Amino acid sequence: MINDATGQSFWGHKRYEGLLVGLRRGNGVRVSPPENILSDSEGFTKVRDQIIQCKGDMVVVGVNNHFAAQFIDYAKEQGLSTPADYQMIAFDDNPLFRSYNLTSLAVPMESVGRLFGKLICDRSWLEDYRGKVSIRVNSELVVRETFKPLT
Repeated sequence: MINDATGQSFWGHKRYEGLLVGLRRGNGVRVSPPENILSDSEGFTKVRDQIIQCKGDMVVVGVNNHFAAQFIDYAKEQGLSTPADYQMIAFDDNPLFRSYNLTSLAVPMESVGRLFGKLICDRSWLEDYRGKVSIRVNSELVVRETFKPLT
């Protein structure tokens, strides 16, 4: 997983934890700790070397579409391309990065908006939960050109 330059991103950390939990069931799947590639050329070099060693059998996960797009740009400068040399999955499915054709784990924003609208208008949740509301939403994997799933 590639993360922000500080490595302190709350969502980056939570997404990494989710990957660990979700992939524990996978046989032989190894998840490396997040690399901070945006301002750390050493971190990028480490990931680039891993990609070359894996010979096309590696998936890089971007903490969001912004970091994934920057990684793709850095990798392209080094002669690496997706999905030929590595595969890329990112979070958020941000429309600003559609030109990268990123495979993304997309949160159903319309459903989230409706849920928050209901919570705000209902206001009963303020008394019942005293301002502490936790929701869980199912995301959808939008497969595009940066990832070739096993068939």
